Amino acid sequence: MIDEFYSYGQFTFKRDEVLWALRNADLFREGKWPPQNIASGYTDPGIRRKGVKREPAFVKPAVIIAEVDWRLERAGVDGKLLLAEVQAGYERFSDEAWSALNYISGWNRKEDTYPAWKAKRKYRIKGGNMRFSGKPDLSKIQIEERAKRKRNGRR
Repeated sequence: MIDEFYSYGQFTFKRDEVLWALRNADLFREGKWPPQNIASGYTDPGIRRKGVKREPAFVKPAVIIAEVDWRLERAGVDGKLLLAEVQAGYERFSDEAWSALNYISGWNRKEDTYPAWKAKRKYRIKGGNMRFSGKPDLSKIQIEERAKRKRNGRR
């Protein structure tokens, strides 16, 4: 596995970033950002500057893990399953955990509840592509029937 590192400014809640946050959840809960491992094996402690910081060092990790935890909580049982699979070190996730990961990923929070979001997703997968009106696409037979009706109506 490649050593990943995301700074606070880079964190946009993509799938990889959320998984990285879940793998480092203990450090985040302690209020520490995971150190960046450089190829030489040297761990960069960061440059200390004199001056007053705008916020304590533990705030940024706390904000990230609080948001991830809130999103996991909204995913319900599947969110707990995802957390368990990540902590167990799985590389491949179950369908339920993958669905929860898709739900909690993304820059903005989902407006729908997890069950409603999941139902919409199933409908899209089963029904095929959606038309702009939100209705499922017409089948080939339906298109042919409409064309027949249209032709017969002109006579």
